Amino acid sequence: MKKVYLFKGERWSIVPHPKRLPKGEYYLQGPFNFSKANFLMKIYNLLPFTFLSFVWQKKSFIFVQKGDPKTKEKRPGLLRPLYSAEDWNYGDYVFCGISGIRWRCLRCGSFNVDTEKCPLCQRKTCRVCLDCYQINPIRSCQLYLWQTPTYSRPTIVKPLIPFSLTKGQIHAQKELSDLLQKGKKKLLLHAACGAGKTEVAATLMAQTLASGGRVLYAVPRRDVAIEVGERLRQYFPSFATVILYGGSKEKYSSERIVAATTHQVLKFYQAFDLTILDEGDAFPFKDNSLLINAVNKATRGSLVYMTATPTKSIKAQFKKEDIVFLPARHHKKPLPIPQICKASLESVLKKVSPPLLLFVPFKRDVDKMVVFLQKELPQLKIKGISSETKERSQLVRYIKCGTIDALVSTSVLERGITVDDVSVLVYNADYEKIYTKEVLVQIAGRAGRTTEHPDGLVIFIAKKVTKAMKDAQKEIISLNEMAKNRGEIDILC
Repeated sequence: MKKVYLFKGERWSIVPHPKRLPKGEYYLQGPFNFSKANFLMKIYNLLPFTFLSFVWQKKSFIFVQKGDPKTKEKRPGLLRPLYSAEDWNYGDYVFCGISGIRWRCLRCGSFNVDTEKCPLCQRKTCRVCLDCYQINPIRSCQLYLWQTPTYSRPTIVKPLIPFSLTKGQIHAQKELSDLLQKGKKKLLLHAACGAGKTEVAATLMAQTLASGGRVLYAVPRRDVAIEVGERLRQYFPSFATVILYGGSKEKYSSERIVAATTHQVLKFYQAFDLTILDEGDAFPFKDNSLLINAVNKATRGSLVYMTATPTKSIKAQFKKEDIVFLPARHHKKPLPIPQICKASLESVLKKVSPPLLLFVPFKRDVDKMVVFLQKELPQLKIKGISSETKERSQLVRYIKCGTIDALVSTSVLERGITVDDVSVLVYNADYEKIYTKEVLVQIAGRAGRTTEHPDGLVIFIAKKVTKAMKDAQKEIISLNEMAKNRGEIDILC
């Protein structure tokens, strides 16, 4: 047990032993104006970033921190800025954002640190981490709290899912649950698009919550985090759920359920007993070592990957017995198998009826295609959408409710959209740099998702047939055959 004193006059001062202090000028003062504390200033000027401290005081209040300072960074918790001494609670640790003789970021652990003019301390050479800069810059002049989450007593938890799980969902849930009970730390749920993997995840989450644990549902994109978070609030109304993404007004305060984008997960360390990673093959998580490490770092228990399109690199992380399949949708109808068509777009348009999703490879193609469709189909209301479209969510709502008839989109809508009775066209589907097997499977998964219209039309329009197009067809046919053999679909087309 040790003591460190923090005083706030015109600037922060710490005595003794400073840990990883931001480089700068400090006025150090000991308890009761103990003058010998001045020797710390001389040592600090010679050897910055090399001292330890872990208890803080403002004015006359002394906080005592228990524990071994060598192991304190291994404790589970959440990182957030320290704005005043009142933010500190018993059990919290305080660190400098950038520390060490070889500068290192406290949040993401990166050594990719540079200097810039700081709006906080006004220095021209304030250190800042470049790898996680886009979230909120971690700076050497800022102090950060490391807060340990609390845990609850075991109880009985049942998710309030407003419908009965299918035979396939129950089978997948049981398989995953049995593997987790055997001590498996990393599993993969390979589920067909629209198969209801969120509901399967909810049953696993209920088991963790019942044992007093904490759960993270991580997704790559903000709009999916919002949608999933709201659904989890409906499934678990008696538990506080926080939704975290860039620009979110909500803040984490020890909620048991966290729905977050993978960038927000950088703030946590071993804080969750179960982590659900949905669509881990999607941008920006795919092949991003910073975000992959963040998810692994935040998890103290088991990690369950869920995706309809696992890449080879994802599959390579799992043994065969650690992969669970969910091949059928809730309506027990087969997945629509894409048609490959070399005909002109004009002739294909004669076969389809609204609502229509038409995918094009590039942003520059969106407006051109909208103009073309308006000439070909003047009776339809048509809009375009890309990653730069500000009213993206509004346009998606419009096509769902029938206000507009067709959307021309880049691959930004390849995931997370359900439109009843929609027809799906992929123009220039042979452009392999954009339309990989995984992307084409996801796009095809937009069709036939609802019980009212389980049979959807999917057409790949291309001048040549690529391997990705064939592989996407084979993947969907394989899932249909698996579902048929298990008795999870009624017929096989």
